[in-house]
Amino acid sequence: MAGRTLEVNQTAIDGVPVVWADVPGPLRATLMFRVGRVDERLCWSGITHLVEHLALFHLGPKQKYDFNGAVTSNRTMFYASGEPADMVAFIAHVTASLASLPFDRRETEKSVLLAEASSRPVSPADLMFSLRFGARGNGLHRYKEFGLYHLTQPWVAAWAARGFSRENAVLWLSGPPPPSLHLTLPAGQRMPEAPASPMKLGLPAYVKAPVGGAGVSMVAPRSTPLAMAASIASDRLLKRLRYDKGIAYSVGGGYFPMDSQYAHMSLWTDAQPGQAAAVLNDTVHSVYAMSTEGPTAEELAEGR
Repeated sequence: MAGRTLEVNQTAIDGVPVVWADVPGPLRATLMFRVGRVDERLCWSGITHLVEHLALFHLGPKQKYDFNGAVTSNRTMFYASGEPADMVAFIAHVTASLASLPFDRRETEKSVLLAEASSRPVSPADLMFSLRFGARGNGLHRYKEFGLYHLTQPWVAAWAARGFSRENAVLWLSGPPPPSLHLTLPAGQRMPEAPASPMKLGLPAYVKAPVGGAGVSMVAPRSTPLAMAASIASDRLLKRLRYDKGIAYSVGGGYFPMDSQYAHMSLWTDAQPGQAAAVLNDTVHSVYAMSTEGPTAEELAEGR
């Protein structure tokens, strides 16, 4: 697909905006809602994640097509790929389930989510995010889901009705919408965008914590160049720390849009015992070199 310009098409089905581009391969569908952890409060956080799990429960562990769901800081997504008829069935299931969640499964899914959280390690990226935003807004995405210990059925039902309406949804497809596709969602209101609100900190700042690695992060205006720079800096750091020096195994780079204006960019790595200072120095240098020298022509070509 190198050098190919895709035509982006827009329409509406049952009051829901639908965006699609004709891409080769199986049909891919993502039903997205403007609701996520940023809309929650610490004491009842996890409620959106619980709705997502309940909505997918009756599909079981496996279908003849690939599917899953995810909750980010500011979005909830249900996505799948397969034949057009499969995507019609998947969207029909998700929309019907959101309107009538299987609450008899509520306590069991709470337990499943708590087990999922217990197996999720804390990375330098998690730490940097929570330190910058605190236990509120965008920072909640990195905190424990305390609501899973006490959320009641009426509370969850009201949250589903608020966040999962047709006014708060958009559907993305990798091909034309199948003629039999419907998006039967209840009426509601569009949830307003939650602005990125970092805490008032004295920056630049340095924090020492037992996370087994090092990292740097920043908040900056959203842009495609910034997203590409994060990816290139991560590739450079991986080559230097793992392949040249052999003092780290995993390197990650993140570019996370928080609202229509700003994104959180981070770069982090693990480290061999006794090498934390060295990997931190190289991590900072990778960001500095990108800001002062920029990418090479070869790196830009590979990133396109």
